[in-house]
Amino acid sequence: MAYKLIITADDYGINRAVDDAIINAIDLGLINSVTVLMNFERSVPALKRLVRFLDRRGWVDKVGVGIHLNVVTGKAITTTHNGLLVKNDLGDFYTSAHYFNSDNKKLLNQIQINRELYAQVDLFLTSIEDTGIDVPLDHFTSQFNALHNIDKFAVVVGSLSYYYSAHGKYPGKPIPLRRPLPVGMELKDIRGVTRMWRETRKYITRDIFNKQLGELTFALGNLNRAELLEVADGIFKYNGIVCPHLMFFSFFASGYFIERGDNNPPVPVSKIGQLIQLLPAFYEASISSGKINDGDDLYIEVVHHIGRLPNPDELMEASEISGFNFEYFETYRKYEYDLIRSSEYRVLLNHPEVSMGNYSDMNA
Repeated sequence: MAYKLIITADDYGINRAVDDAIINAIDLGLINSVTVLMNFERSVPALKRLVRFLDRRGWVDKVGVGIHLNVVTGKAITTTHNGLLVKNDLGDFYTSAHYFNSDNKKLLNQIQINRELYAQVDLFLTSIEDTGIDVPLDHFTSQFNALHNIDKFAVVVGSLSYYYSAHGKYPGKPIPLRRPLPVGMELKDIRGVTRMWRETRKYITRDIFNKQLGELTFALGNLNRAELLEVADGIFKYNGIVCPHLMFFSFFASGYFIERGDNNPPVPVSKIGQLIQLLPAFYEASISSGKINDGDDLYIEVVHHIGRLPNPDELMEASEISGFNFEYFETYRKYEYDLIRSSEYRVLLNHPEVSMGNYSDMNA
């Protein structure tokens, strides 16, 4: 068995506190994949900073830089006037709750979403071109996985994958995409994994990460899981677009806290040891479900949301972002940042059957 971990830091470009933590984690060899948000005023200089940093370190081929396609946080970079893409005259996006419901009238903005996403990708590419440094487009993800989890928009993302294939590490092959479902939902019907999964979560009393993704969690509970699986193993796979075989939303990291009561802050609980124990079960479940063949590498993406402690100006800046979870930014990103720098995390990365990989590797 061989496990290829794609350790991704999401939301680069949204705030300096997030950017600094991500660059530091890359410098320490803990992060090998970054998703960049392109619809903020600071996105372009932040991306150029990242590209120049990777070039100085000689890590352009080591760290995958992808785009966090976004229509649910912050403002649109294209202009619309009919209220289908943005909710006010300021250009603020609707939140994910606008899309994750049964009201199909709210899905009428497919063309406008398509136009916005192409603009975000073009801005990413021209910003990198301005640096004079050749950095391939490694992957596409989407904020809150919103664009991957609705089949109408998943088709748009798939078209981006092909349209920009010339800009990937392997020109002509479609740009890889993130999987729509986290592993706990995707493999929950496989008996052995279900039992161990429950044991892993048995003594956890609070899950702040699910609180942060409350809208998404509620939506996934109401959507047909088989239809979501059809996106990754149907729409994408059928068209030759690769996704990591499994994806975690940091289930073992600082998304989990034990309440201490008496107005004391919760204590972060790491589940890295349990993750290591579960790796063989995930491998066997992936064979059983037809994701891989026996002897193949199993690509697992672990998605982190990290940040150093923000200063007052950074807090004020973040508080003005529409659709951004301010509580998680202010308090809990620091916990996750501390965890990935811990000695316990090194145990995972130094496991004899674990190595670092990135999205582009799957197209080799």
